[in-house]
Amino acid sequence: MPAKNQGKQTANVVKTVKKKVAKKVVKPKATAVRKRKERFSVQFHRPYTLRTKSVPACPRRSGSLVRKSDHFSVIRCPLTTESAMKKIEDTNTMVFIVDRRSNKVQIKE
Repeated sequence: MPAKNQGKQTANVVKTVKKKVAKKVVKPKATAVRKRKERFSVQFHRPYTLRTKSVPACPRRSGSLVRKSDHFSVIRCPLTTESAMKKIEDTNTMVFIVDRRSNKVQIKE
């Protein structure tokens, strides 16, 4: 016949084994304490990084855009308001609407 306290003894042994296993699991690993970088200014300035241009798979435009500026595109049309008609009758001068990008030399030509 087993002893009276044998059940308690085996229970205590199991408890101690569980505690040892738990200690092994809970034990934290030793980590180095990292020192923070000292900051001497209040504002945070984002560091400059490399900015590359996008390289699309296909071109955005089908061809290069060429602005046509010949002597036909300088003068658009004659102005036909009352004041322009009066100027034609009185001083014998024509008034034209011209392209905004043209200068005086181009208009005279």
